[in-house]
Amino acid sequence: MRLTPAQGGMRLLLGEYVWKFSTDDLKSNIFRARKYLVNLTGEDFGYDAMKSHEYLWATDAGGYKWCRRSTDKWARVVREAMARPEWAEAVRELEEE
Repeated sequence: MRLTPAQGGMRLLLGEYVWKFSTDDLKSNIFRARKYLVNLTGEDFGYDAMKSHEYLWATDAGGYKWCRRSTDKWARVVREAMARPEWAEAVRELEEE
């Protein structure tokens, strides 16, 4: 499946596998995704994936919106990813650095 730049950045931020960008290190992927999204949008929401999602959805920066999908459906995907213990732990460590 092809992803737009913003979709790829968000998926990487959420800890999903993104071909050619993902490594075996979740923390590194999340860090890289944040930098990528900041460069793409000029906005920095830290590691708050929901704020990034809301901004990208509202502006469609980087071609973010998925066709025939609602913001609520994708907000659930973001919340579920953020609730994963390994994702939360990686973000906590990044925020402490």
